[in-house]
Amino acid sequence: MGDNGAMIAYLGLLMYKSGYRTTIAESKVNPNFRPDEEKVRWIPKEFDMFRDEEIKDQGKIASGAEAVITLEGNTITKTRVSKSYRIKEIDDAIRRERTRSEARLISEARRCGVPTPIIRDASDFDIKMEYIEGNALKKIITPDLAEKTGELIGGFIQGE
Repeated sequence: MGDNGAMIAYLGLLMYKSGYRTTIAESKVNPNFRPDEEKVRWIPKEFDMFRDEEIKDQGKIASGAEAVITLEGNTITKTRVSKSYRIKEIDDAIRRERTRSEARLISEARRCGVPTPIIRDASDFDIKMEYIEGNALKKIITPDLAEKTGELIGGFIQGE
């Protein structure tokens, strides 16, 4: 978030115009802040397409800056969400290209022997893939696991 001051300033302006206020005491820097886990409280309900209550009914298990992840049965669906601050045609093109690139990279990695989920379907903004039970690496990462992950990926890249 620190690399785009104009977007942060614009967000502040939108929040201010909507009546959202933060006290000086609440405005401290939090180095552990995760924007993908922050609940946006200042957007009026009619403009908030991804409110937690509405998505839970659709099987939402995670969300980030670019996508919402849902689980139905043993299939994960990653849906790239539109960004209202971008021109629709540009937004659609960016989302479409990123979705296709990600599906291609996952499939190519699997062909090279990297244990990835099986892609079941990919469309303009969605990737449906096999659900793999387990913990996300980002939630359990340690220096030892990071090193082992690097060795595993490096071995596949070098053809070992």
